[in-house]
Amino acid sequence: MTYGPTRNPPRGPWRALRTALLLVTGWGFVAVVLTVTLLFTVVTLRVGVHRYSHWVARLVGRTARKLQGIELVVEHLERVATREARIVLLNHTSQLDLFIFAALFPSGGSAVGKKEILWVPLIGWCFWAFRLYTIDRKNFERARTTLKSVGDDLKRRRMSVFMAPEGTRFRDLRLQSFKKGAFHLAAEAHVPIVPAIVRGAGECQPVGQLVADPGVVGVEFLPPIATQDYSADNVDAKTEEVHELFARRLEADTRASP
Repeated sequence: MTYGPTRNPPRGPWRALRTALLLVTGWGFVAVVLTVTLLFTVVTLRVGVHRYSHWVARLVGRTARKLQGIELVVEHLERVATREARIVLLNHTSQLDLFIFAALFPSGGSAVGKKEILWVPLIGWCFWAFRLYTIDRKNFERARTTLKSVGDDLKRRRMSVFMAPEGTRFRDLRLQSFKKGAFHLAAEAHVPIVPAIVRGAGECQPVGQLVADPGVVGVEFLPPIATQDYSADNVDAKTEEVHELFARRLEADTRASP
């Protein structure tokens, strides 16, 4: 399977026209759905948001994906489909990842993002409305408190928590070093880590591009990694082990490319 844009994207005025139409229709739809949902959560004081947040996420993610002409190929979705406590780690290369994983969001799903996302219109507001988690990476004590809260909720609510250990997107599509927050969380909660290998998203929508080019994006969920032996003493080593797993998988894809 070849991942990435399926054909040469339109150029010049046609590209500008396509971008404008998708921004109006796609983000217009997202704005309406999320605004209505946000108002509903405010009126209901965010009571019971975890019972329906995954349905809203799937609606937004699937609609945005289809409008942009993205075909999604998923391998081993059953590894995250059941409602169980787990940490799902993904390599993060594109804004498109947000819609891809929203389309796959399971019941009991949650996410951890950087604190700055709260200032992003609509997306940040929904992080607040759906009681998703944000980490202040500039304040170690606050970050540790947040991770402790996530760890407490993981088992109690049987959540699947999605995290991007690279921390942010880069124009360079190569795998970046992993931050240790997700692995401290694993050492705290001792729940399985499920690696999610994303292919083609960064090629379909590079950093700085407003909308995605039509193409194929793949997501492969790897077998869960047990974390019973994770501790504060070996977090560095465990972080490197998982990073190497991602690197080997993505390197194998590069060698297999024609």
